[in-house]
Amino acid sequence: MLISACNGLDIEKFKVTVTIEDNGIRYTGSAVQGISCGSELKIGSVFLLGRSCRPFGEAVPIKLGNKGWVFMIFSGYSYYDGPADKMLGFSPLLYPSTIQATRSNEQPKRPWIVPAFRAPIFVRFGDLNNRRTVEQVDAEHLDKHFGRGVKLVSIQCEPTFLWVTRGKIRRLLPWLDELGTDKFDMTLANDYSNILTQIAPVNFRW
Repeated sequence: MLISACNGLDIEKFKVTVTIEDNGIRYTGSAVQGISCGSELKIGSVFLLGRSCRPFGEAVPIKLGNKGWVFMIFSGYSYYDGPADKMLGFSPLLYPSTIQATRSNEQPKRPWIVPAFRAPIFVRFGDLNNRRTVEQVDAEHLDKHFGRGVKLVSIQCEPTFLWVTRGKIRRLLPWLDELGTDKFDMTLANDYSNILTQIAPVNFRW
């Protein structure tokens, strides 16, 4: 039998652009993000270990004029269609799967759109200096949070060779440094019981 393993990590980068409209005026925010996937162990053509993937970079901040900032964070999406999602072969609770849910397997280098109902979690803050003023925002109904006429237009992803974005989020949210570690923890990433968990460094920067 032939036992082999892929050495190192496979790393891929893409630019994520979020467009939101406020009564005809469009606002965009973007960030170059990356996904690194670990090795696979296989005997012959049979994989024994699945690929473990994690994102790195930063969340996407969008400034909505005088209505403040909204952030699309490193998270899964809140809607879950159990059996159907499993058939599609991804875990909706984890960001690498969520952001690539509608990506073409046949043409992976082409840009793709993430529909609103599969959007990662959006949040905003009553006070950017106080993480406890966080509020989860419904991506499909932004008008409930920002007023009539505000809506998500698109989340567009495009493979790129640009440098991964660093530093935007840190300047906007100074309390991130006070939280300590950037270590990736699957249990935290999957914990939807507390929105404060979702805005830890694990979901803002890596």
